[in-house]
Amino acid sequence: MKRALMSTRVLIFIISVALLVDSVASISYADDALVLPKGTWRFWLDGIFYLPITKRFNKNGDTEDVAKDFNTTIDSSLLPLLGAFGPGANVGRTVTSFKWDIKVVTFQPAYGVTDKLTVGMNIPYWWIKNRVNFRLDTTNATVFKNPGFACGAPLCPAGTPGNQPVTTQDIQDALGPGLTIGGVLIPGTGFGIKPIQTFEKNGFGDIEAGGRYQYFQSDTWRLAFTGGVRFPTGQVDDPDNLVDRGLGTGAYALLFRFGQDFVHQKPGIAAQLGVPEPGSFTVNTTFRYDLFLPDTHPLRVCSIHEPICGTKATVHRKYGDIVEAEISGNIGLPLTGLFFTPLYKYGHAFKDHHTGSPGPDYGALNTETDFDEHIYKVGLTYSTIPMFLENRFPLPLLATITYRDRFAGNNNLFKSQFIEFTIAAFF
Repeated sequence: MKRALMSTRVLIFIISVALLVDSVASISYADDALVLPKGTWRFWLDGIFYLPITKRFNKNGDTEDVAKDFNTTIDSSLLPLLGAFGPGANVGRTVTSFKWDIKVVTFQPAYGVTDKLTVGMNIPYWWIKNRVNFRLDTTNATVFKNPGFACGAPLCPAGTPGNQPVTTQDIQDALGPGLTIGGVLIPGTGFGIKPIQTFEKNGFGDIEAGGRYQYFQSDTWRLAFTGGVRFPTGQVDDPDNLVDRGLGTGAYALLFRFGQDFVHQKPGIAAQLGVPEPGSFTVNTTFRYDLFLPDTHPLRVCSIHEPICGTKATVHRKYGDIVEAEISGNIGLPLTGLFFTPLYKYGHAFKDHHTGSPGPDYGALNTETDFDEHIYKVGLTYSTIPMFLENRFPLPLLATITYRDRFAGNNNLFKSQFIEFTIAAFF
């Protein structure tokens, strides 16, 4: 009897899924309306491994190179001195490629305060690497550097004796500390931008904490509300590094989730605990709303499509809120302990808003900050719980492998796929 009671509590413990969702990082867990029994702890470890990311969605929903905005002609818009050489004058064109490698491990402790109320946390740890190739192609350049000032200036038109092509390092210097030719600092250079090169970072992301209250349960329905807070614990994006990515948003967010489970299964302990038997299934719908609170951070004030700019200011920012609608299922397969989980999610983010001291065009920061996304996931889970309940296996184990694909979107969202592994072991 004691073993049966412990097994039931462990079963509830394991089948409950993540309380909260890391929506800014676009990590999507299948949700449900289950809660833990009073006094029960759950510990869940989830690992996500993105396939290399090289594409994104544009404003029309078409895919394009993720580094497209860094492939640009270096003309008078970036080096004002080139304006003296007439329209179209340039020192070359940058050729850039990015390949993002991202991994996330999330630890999720949860505790049943009552049989209807569960509290918990999401604690993510990120590894992010952007493999950057950046060079200057001077094939069609019309202006060159001239250390001997043969034309009376450090930059001279094509055909001037002593001309040398501007180099990739020269462009890095122009964007960073300033370009010096023949001991003369070129006016209009020196943006304070860090070198455009491979970037790597790891650390904790934004931590979430909250609770789920199950306000209705019957043989066929489970209904629950989850509320929480996302704390800005992750390191934010560096405004001086154009090729990095923050580990967090820098803003607090209030999280609201409404979960509904429809259970098609004969009454019994398995149905009560959300364990799909062979031939049975559960359908979940979840609606989410992330309400971001205003924050203040130093930013480069330019459009996302013009990332190289010298204007930097302290900006008051309000991220656009995010709404999501998700449907998923758990389908019991013929092998006891094995079940299949398909999922579809639609997400929409509203436009950001930026303000600050008079001068800069803060509206440029709002460019294409709203977005839509469509995601599907398919997962396969195997559990030793049935054998554990029959005393045929020493431990209750759970292992899941999932494939996730953001197959459609817009406004600069990564076109991304990942493989997800979830494991739980209880003693």
